[in-house]
Amino acid sequence: MINYLLMDFRRLFKTRGFYLTCLWVLALLGIMATASWFLADQLARNAGGLAAFSGDQILSEARKLFNVSRFASFFMSGTSFMHLFLAVFAAGFISREHQSGYFKNLLSIRGAREKWLVGKQLSMLGAGVVFYLVIILGSVLVTLLFGNQPVIDLAQLGAFFGLHLTADLALFALLCLATAFFQSRAAVMVVGMVFSFNMQALLYLLIDQIDFLPFKLSEYGMMGLAGRLDIFSFGSTPPDMLSSMMGGGSLTGPATTPGELLPVSLGLWAVLTVLSLLTLRYRDYKG
Repeated sequence: MINYLLMDFRRLFKTRGFYLTCLWVLALLGIMATASWFLADQLARNAGGLAAFSGDQILSEARKLFNVSRFASFFMSGTSFMHLFLAVFAAGFISREHQSGYFKNLLSIRGAREKWLVGKQLSMLGAGVVFYLVIILGSVLVTLLFGNQPVIDLAQLGAFFGLHLTADLALFALLCLATAFFQSRAAVMVVGMVFSFNMQALLYLLIDQIDFLPFKLSEYGMMGLAGRLDIFSFGSTPPDMLSSMMGGGSLTGPATTPGELLPVSLGLWAVLTVLSLLTLRYRDYKG
């Protein structure tokens, strides 16, 4: 098992697509940071009636609102492209062994299926950790470019991104199931894009509209819950003015607590992992 895990991690860090994905993320962070810069201008203009401050002072104070935690939360809020980037890379990495023909050999080796499933999930979990470290690094750099002193609350960032990783772990289990069932790289990519970008929320809303269930299904959608995590509910760093204005929540609804997200994400991960094991055990290779 250890050798298989090491092999997967070597493949991961030798894959150019992983580094290209990180570069794409940094590019997107740059675009969003530029938008934040102009948002600060808008905040300054809206506060133009404050007689105690000049226009430059108001603009300076507005830009001070943006720090490492605020940027990290901003980049991960709502329907996040960050989950999409990670899921698309994971879909390609997990499903490429079918394309190379290795999957055929895997199904014929006793015990290899379980090692494949564990190895893929753990290697993608490692990729997720590196991925989020890149986002934190990007948040630090943007904070410096805004002229602010970076304040890094490790407990806050660790809890926030750790909860996002539980949602990613469930996505990785889903991609393993899709690989075993469809045995098609294109199909796995579509599954990754649809579920990571929370397109299934439209179905949840439709079911809620017809009152098919005694509860609101949209309130339990995993990606929706992850998108409403409030970074300032963790750690010792107090909420900034923007978080206080939103009541500790987000533009899409009240803040998600760990007690709401973890049962959904870890429950889905457990169910999808079991389904993946069953599919790997009984699914024939279709070539």
